[in-house]
Amino acid sequence: MSQTTDVSEKTRMQIIQLLKRLGSLSAIKLGQLLDRTPMAIRLQLHALREDRFVADRSSPSGRGRPTILWSLTPAADEFFPDEHKRLAVDLIGYVRDQFGDDELNRLIDRFSQDQLATYLRRIDREEPLSARVEALAQLRTEEGYMADVTIDGDSLLLAENHCPICDVARSCTRLCSNEIDVFRNALGSDADVTREDHIISGARRCLYRIRERSAR
Repeated sequence: MSQTTDVSEKTRMQIIQLLKRLGSLSAIKLGQLLDRTPMAIRLQLHALREDRFVADRSSPSGRGRPTILWSLTPAADEFFPDEHKRLAVDLIGYVRDQFGDDELNRLIDRFSQDQLATYLRRIDREEPLSARVEALAQLRTEEGYMADVTIDGDSLLLAENHCPICDVARSCTRLCSNEIDVFRNALGSDADVTREDHIISGARRCLYRIRERSAR
């Protein structure tokens, strides 16, 4: 493989990662983020579109020409593999069939308790809420959720740009319902956590709004 091809492949993967994390972006914005010219970015976007990994759409931009925004297609999921998901889904179905929903729920609750214990070993609840949320985001990223944190007024937004257990969560929604309680308990009693976007419901990402209760 030539050096030029290596560079192109690296740029394409960087583009895919950014579109996964940030959602729809223009070639100009991608160029700014990657320190590349818009023309160089467009060449890679067109190649990705030919492979059906990205799609483009026009977005009105005032009186000027519409902005072309690029986003990932479902085909791009292959770049974010969910290892063992088929096995996990089958095991959940087996437990449900053999032992019933009550036993399955008890197993999921035990998993959530173990998950919380792991988080509590890494999150110092004496630190400011912002530091705790950053620590949680790091933990979730290590688990494959591609998490990041931004500030929105008096809130922190925890975004999970990928769900490595998406198929499992669809077959057992208790995982998602427990997740918010795990976050609340991990961050501390002063943290108010609400989910605003949910991949399972069709959103691009899961998004959690976190604020101090005293700030409401």
